[in-house]
Amino acid sequence: MEPDSMYVVVNGEAIMLEHGTASTYLVDVDGTIDWDSHDTLDWEDMLPEEYKMYKAAYDFLVTYNNTYMYTK
Repeated sequence: MEPDSMYVVVNGEAIMLEHGTASTYLVDVDGTIDWDSHDTLDWEDMLPEEYKMYKAAYDFLVTYNNTYMYTK
């Protein structure tokens, strides 16, 4: 699988890296990604447990993405 097409599903959202930014897309009931529902993660608006899940998904994607990226 290409690193830029990798994603992790958390709470019904597919999380993927797009140009170094964590982006999310809603996942339909049948498991397909709704490509029209693009959003970016709002890290500051998350509860602590939710933050841990999304951060783990983000860390996984960063680990297996072989491009260099800079995050703030």
